[in-house]
Amino acid sequence: MPASGPLHVDVLKVMHHGAENNINPEFCDNVIADHYVFCGNGISGNPDPKVLQLIVDRRLAGSDTSSFKFWFNSSQAVAEKPAQQTFMKGVEDKVAELQTASHGRLKAKFLTSGTSLKVL
Repeated sequence: MPASGPLHVDVLKVMHHGAENNINPEFCDNVIADHYVFCGNGISGNPDPKVLQLIVDRRLAGSDTSSFKFWFNSSQAVAEKPAQQTFMKGVEDKVAELQTASHGRLKAKFLTSGTSLKVL
């Protein structure tokens, strides 16, 4: 970790649609954001709930006590296929659980109308 602490950015687009193999605890400890953007709509299991958990765990364990927000380009309401809808419902439930555990530090916003952005 840099001597001055982690890099703090306003917005971080979470890598590879929030896939588990593209993030690690060291990254989460060294780069923190006010806003985390997840561009996954349930295809290929992304955003992976393990990634959501990792980011929250590392934020809560770190010295920065500021609040942060997760932004999602999809939700159960706008996902196109039943499997994606089911997956995104699970993501929404996981985020609700994480919000409770964060004691108000984590906020979240899911796209609930319009069209979920396509993830290629």
